[in-house]
Amino acid sequence: MTSTDHPILDMVYRERFVNDGSPTGLTWSHSSSAATCPRRSGPRFLVPTLRRNVSESEVLGALPELFRSGDDVFVPIHPDCVHLLEPSLHRQMLLEESPHLTVIPTASPRTVYAQCGSWRGFVKLDYPHVLGRFARPLAGPKLFQGVWVSDHLRAREAHRHGVFHFPEVAAVEMAMEPGRRGGALFRDPIPTGGPFDAYVAFCSLFGDDHFDPGSTAIIVRLAHEHGGVPWIADHVILPLVRSLWTLVFDFGLWPEPHAQNVVLGVCSNGATGVIWRDCQGFCAEATAPAELTSRVQRVLAGQSGIERRSYLYDTMLATYILDPLIEAVDAAHPGARQALQSAVVDETRAFLGRCAGGDLLPRGQSYVMSLEAPQGRHLPFVPSHDLRYR
Repeated sequence: MTSTDHPILDMVYRERFVNDGSPTGLTWSHSSSAATCPRRSGPRFLVPTLRRNVSESEVLGALPELFRSGDDVFVPIHPDCVHLLEPSLHRQMLLEESPHLTVIPTASPRTVYAQCGSWRGFVKLDYPHVLGRFARPLAGPKLFQGVWVSDHLRAREAHRHGVFHFPEVAAVEMAMEPGRRGGALFRDPIPTGGPFDAYVAFCSLFGDDHFDPGSTAIIVRLAHEHGGVPWIADHVILPLVRSLWTLVFDFGLWPEPHAQNVVLGVCSNGATGVIWRDCQGFCAEATAPAELTSRVQRVLAGQSGIERRSYLYDTMLATYILDPLIEAVDAAHPGARQALQSAVVDETRAFLGRCAGGDLLPRGQSYVMSLEAPQGRHLPFVPSHDLRYR
């Protein structure tokens, strides 16, 4: 499905409608209101903003001019959350004229793509209701971490190491209701290492087309254009694995590698780049620079670090990306599965060989997160012993 000639808009439309959702099956069934749900809504919806003085807000980074006016800032509020505002703020929103953003939902209804005048960009919104399995409030270190991590990657010129990302350039936070703060995170639409001729979120590479069921998977079509299964191995799967382990070993950072957080940039000649998004969800190794470990929400150390690393690699990357991607390729090219899985294992073992003592991901230990309903709890990791990709 291609709706426009603009490559970023193409990516957004694809991730809405060529996307099977997460393995939990809750991406679409436990979403936002129908008017803002990526799968069920119309092409766009309106996001109101609330004017606040900078003295009443906290701003990090270079807030786009569209969201500033003198000493005031305009904080976007998801329409599903307007009723949660403290009454005086709700009244102010109704009576005072503030900009409304015309936005397109992405795979997540709280991350929207906005085109307003000359400004283009992604905005991640506070959403204290449940999406999928978890509530998605956005405040404090969880909000500001995206800017800190993005700044770190750019300062270290991660793109020169083949690690690309969509930069998160600013965040703004304010009091939303008594005892609760929330805010918004602003993300550039052009990734480091780009631009590319096309962008495809990994969830769309193997996802079913909502409007053309049974059509050939995008990854298979791309392979047909650029060189078959060897191209998939050398330009999609292995670059993904290398990019993840380069982030870990060279930058001390673990991304959250599910299929909506990783994008493949593709050039017309078949060259590619793996692009990460959502720096707000990264974890850091305890050995990372103090400027990161003092700011990142999750620092990995000890047994809990082993469990989360395994979950990120053995469960999230494996189950959410590698399994469905390789399955789609194997369905079109029978026999490809073993070669692709072996390539991942060899690449990962080569990287893990750099880890003295083998305590980053100890052999024989693998963990998954419980799939039960969280109900406000932190879900435990449980042993799984699934080591098929290492």
